[in-house]
Amino acid sequence: MRKFPFFIPVLFTALLLCLGFSAMAQEEDALEDIELTFEQRLTGLQKTLKEKEREKVELQQKLKSEEDLVTQEQLRQELASVEDIIVGVREDIVNISTGGAKLFSEPPVVKKKFDWQRDLELIFEPLLEQLRDISERPRLIEKLEAEIAYWEEREEELNLAVKNLESNLEQLSKKILKREVKELLGTATSRRNTAQQKLSLLRNDLIELREADNPIWETLRDIFTNVIVVLVLHFFVAIGASFLVYQVVRVFSFIPIMLIRKNSSKKTVFAERIIIVVRSVVSVVLTTMTYFVILYSFGEWLLLVFSLLIIAGLMLAMKDTVPKYFIELKTLLNMGSIRQGERIVYQGLPWRINRLNVHTRLYNSALQGHLRVPLTEIVNYSSRLYRHDEPWFPTRVGDVVFLEDGVFGDVLRQTPEIVELGFGGSIYTYQTTDFLARRPRNLSREGFTVYEIFGFDYQHQAAMTTTMLETYRQAIEVAIKGSKYEEYNTYLGVEFDNASASSLDYKVMASFTGEVALEYFMIKRLLQKASVEVANKHGWVIPFQQLTVHHQPAEQ
Repeated sequence: MRKFPFFIPVLFTALLLCLGFSAMAQEEDALEDIELTFEQRLTGLQKTLKEKEREKVELQQKLKSEEDLVTQEQLRQELASVEDIIVGVREDIVNISTGGAKLFSEPPVVKKKFDWQRDLELIFEPLLEQLRDISERPRLIEKLEAEIAYWEEREEELNLAVKNLESNLEQLSKKILKREVKELLGTATSRRNTAQQKLSLLRNDLIELREADNPIWETLRDIFTNVIVVLVLHFFVAIGASFLVYQVVRVFSFIPIMLIRKNSSKKTVFAERIIIVVRSVVSVVLTTMTYFVILYSFGEWLLLVFSLLIIAGLMLAMKDTVPKYFIELKTLLNMGSIRQGERIVYQGLPWRINRLNVHTRLYNSALQGHLRVPLTEIVNYSSRLYRHDEPWFPTRVGDVVFLEDGVFGDVLRQTPEIVELGFGGSIYTYQTTDFLARRPRNLSREGFTVYEIFGFDYQHQAAMTTTMLETYRQAIEVAIKGSKYEEYNTYLGVEFDNASASSLDYKVMASFTGEVALEYFMIKRLLQKASVEVANKHGWVIPFQQLTVHHQPAEQ
């Protein structure tokens, strides 16, 4: 068996060592290439930057001396392209030096876009400002937290930039490159320190705000006190000032009206109506202006906008009713179909137009109370002149009436709505128009007449129209004279009335003044009593009602 040569393992070991040293040398050469590549890149970028800046200066000089417009436009385009390249080269230098970390950065800015919702927000801005003031602490806390998050991110980026700049600075050999990187390092270090200081201040502010945070009920109380109460208070102040201006205009308008009434015998004149219309217009204008000026002085834009919207809506709604307003204006000037001081029939009752205005007052002297009616409701009615002796209602309080349905009594109350009658302890109530529909017979105003029919038997037929008639009349006259109604009796008449089926009838007609109208039925009973007494005295027969029955005999 042959022996393995001892030098073979030695040669193999030496070969491995050579290979290891060769690999280490290649790695060192690669690192040197990287360093040269980084430096060469900065050198190349620096060289390119200088060339482009020199080219920029040359283009600017050519642009100043060039007169041709086409050439000027080409030079401007070339100059803009060179400036873009310069900006890009400088950004590449910063990125290579910092290792890609951002050295210059600003908080993100949201671009504003046109939006109608923004315009709507401007309308509600005053109210939102007040709510924003109340909720300022929670919003500040949220804002501080967002800023702290941003500056923490910036601190991390700037730390990375400083680290990369310090590492790359050690790899540079050229002074010009080192100087530029050192400037960037100084900027990055300064910005990092600023970020750290900003973070410290923001964190302290956040701690103070959180320690001073109020309970939710106090926030709600502030909202109610500073928003709702103030808003309502300013609204009522504006309303009160407007009402005061309205009253002042109204009071001053009475001065020329009183002068006109003093110098004129007529109470209703055209000039007075002109003053009233002008007063209405001026009072509305001044009242509205006062309302808006007060709200403007308080800065209540929300109430201002809402009020303007309401007025605009009312004006739009009124555009179709303009002709009606012209008719009403003509009526207010006392030139329409109804006029102040004349008589009008409204809801079935006569009224005097006591005051013609936006709310017209109707007055009836016989009724308790008056009506205040909107002008729009009666503008199409017609009025007329009236005589002073015309009645305004068939009855007055205290009059005794006899209704068509048989109800009798004296008037206790009469208003535009109801009429009350009382008799025998009972009260009868009617609507005023229903009362008129029952055609009341007034016994008190002009007096009344009692009619009574009394019949005697046919056996007295021969004397019924002669001696018996005179005797009967004298007996009734004596009966009235002997009663308490003698002084109120104005007429007495007894006449033969009718030859009925079972009797010959007399008709008694006795008239009295209205003072004894309530004793109407007592007078009727008095006449019946006197008739019976005279019949008994003279033996006159008072017949019964007779019924004739025809009986047909049975057939045999």
